[in-house]
Amino acid sequence: MAKDWRLGVLAIYALIIGSMLIDAQSRIFEYAVFLWCLLPMAIFCLIPKRPTELGITAILIALFGVWACLDAVYIGQSDGLALLAFIFLPIAQFAAAPFIFGIGTMITKNFGEQ
Repeated sequence: MAKDWRLGVLAIYALIIGSMLIDAQSRIFEYAVFLWCLLPMAIFCLIPKRPTELGITAILIALFGVWACLDAVYIGQSDGLALLAFIFLPIAQFAAAPFIFGIGTMITKNFGEQ
């Protein structure tokens, strides 16, 4: 059952990132960048072990990704360098994943004890 809601999180993230890529008007390597941006979320949403912790991790990483892309495309100066946010974002998400997974584990344990 947990896998179903994680796929919903992945689908929503894909729609948001895809629409921002279209607004950024990135024609070069558009599909490759889109798949690259979805890679961290797909990994966290499709691993069958520890679905609750990985689901919380996926949600927190998705919120960070959406915030970073919103800042690059809409809030900050929208120029040719906005595409770099989409390229380096998955690297930052992978780097933050162990810490966020720890937060997800703590949240799951605290709610499981009550």
